Amino acid sequence: MAGRVEHEVIKNWQHFVAIVDNYDMGPPHQPIFLFRGQADSDWPLVPSLVRMANRSALGNEHVSQLEAQLLQEFMKQAHLHLSPEILPAKGDLLSWWTLMQHHHAPTRLLDWTYSPFIALYFACEQLDRQEGAVWMVASRFISDQMVERFPDCAGYATRARQQQYYHSSSGPDFLEFIERNTQTARMVAQQTMHSVSTAPLADHGELVCSVLSGNESSKGNPFRKLIIPAARKIEFLRCLRFMNVTSNALFPGVDGLGRSVAELALLSCNHFKLQITAEKIYGEKSS
Repeated sequence: MAGRVEHEVIKNWQHFVAIVDNYDMGPPHQPIFLFRGQADSDWPLVPSLVRMANRSALGNEHVSQLEAQLLQEFMKQAHLHLSPEILPAKGDLLSWWTLMQHHHAPTRLLDWTYSPFIALYFACEQLDRQEGAVWMVASRFISDQMVERFPDCAGYATRARQQQYYHSSSGPDFLEFIERNTQTARMVAQQTMHSVSTAPLADHGELVCSVLSGNESSKGNPFRKLIIPAARKIEFLRCLRFMNVTSNALFPGVDGLGRSVAELALLSCNHFKLQITAEKIYGEKSS
């Protein structure tokens, strides 16, 4: 990925906390940074619909057609499962996309959170052998730069503007960060934000880098990737559990409870494994 993105390997829990503490997060109602956790550090910042389209070698026009089909299918049946209060108005395209994204339908949106610890949880939860990653982006700074570059694209809440820029198969390389006005319990628990581009097939990381490239006004590290070693994931999950950053908290309901119990099983198995290893070593020393 070309552009200015800093990489740093996290050594331990204290190292991660120190990095987070070193940043000015801004006021509680409007944080400066957003965070995203990914289980594999090699994954780019590409939305689910874009990944699907890239695997099938689809162009912008076909992606726009697919996007319209998926939206229509979701809108036809959403009322069967969701309360009327949560359903957006028919023409509010971005609100429908946030709802689709929330319920695991492929969209051009990418999930972010205000919390670095929630992002760390999602970087670690799968406990696989891949390095995880926590991305940090100074969303307010990036948004200001985007509006300066594409002044006509500002103001995502205007439905007429959504029709103009988000229904097009060849929108500009504009990226914005949005928050749903009417949130679900899970959105609140996960402190959810989204990034979305008017370009259907955009890589959001590349768009951020395009703004930062050659931009002398940027200060500090507005775009950063923290690498989470695979061997540290279990340690970080254990620390996060003591902070109540678990599936039970992030996914309110019985499904979250089940996932949280599974996490407890993994952590307990790891504890017993270490205990057995220590007992074997102690036994060898005492014999």
